[in-house]
Amino acid sequence: MGTKTCRLIFLFPPDGDGSGLFMQHSAVGTRQFTDPSATIDAATTLARQAAIDTVVAMGAGDPQVQVSIRKQMLPNAVSDSELLEAVVVAEAIGRPNAAR
Repeated sequence: MGTKTCRLIFLFPPDGDGSGLFMQHSAVGTRQFTDPSATIDAATTLARQAAIDTVVAMGAGDPQVQVSIRKQMLPNAVSDSELLEAVVVAEAIGRPNAAR
């Protein structure tokens, strides 16, 4: 059975300047967002697809994916706009494809 973990991290603010930009850092590059929810959604989609692609390339068929999100907020935060850091982890597991 193949298992692969893909980890993407995005930070707010990246340099502590309070600019309101959310940076998504990953193996495919860095992207800027102005909305924390859009950042998390994009990171989740990217991590999920990367995990699937990896285990399929390893010979797995019908991979199952589990995504977890860990958030660290600024002190006294009341919304995701006060997100300090988030880590999105996608793990895909699949049995070997018998057709290969």
